[in-house]
Amino acid sequence: MAYVFIRPASDRDEYVIWDTEFEHFAAYGDRAEIAKDMEAIHPVGPPVEPRLRRADKTGSSAMGGWRFGQWHHGALIYEQRGYLPRRHLYRAAALQIEGRHAEVWDLLEPLEDGMEVRRG
Repeated sequence: MAYVFIRPASDRDEYVIWDTEFEHFAAYGDRAEIAKDMEAIHPVGPPVEPRLRRADKTGSSAMGGWRFGQWHHGALIYEQRGYLPRRHLYRAAALQIEGRHAEVWDLLEPLEDGMEVRRG
């Protein structure tokens, strides 16, 4: 599994952990909470602090040629259902982790013109 730290907005102490394999959130919180959560989720993974510093700088812990979730990405594909705008990432993470999936789907935009967001 690959986990990416994403900082939805540079002016707020809010982070999400995105699971790239399942295209959903693994955790959300402020910097201290997210570091603790990542240690619990993937204790043998890469060190947390350099990843958080990268997210502070670029919007995402993605590195190298992989720019997933960086500031210029306005949305993420959520479970192949629709686009989740960056402005909704933190709220969507909270809703998804609380099991309120239908409310996450309400935040999505269609993948293509004329399509509807896949629900249920």
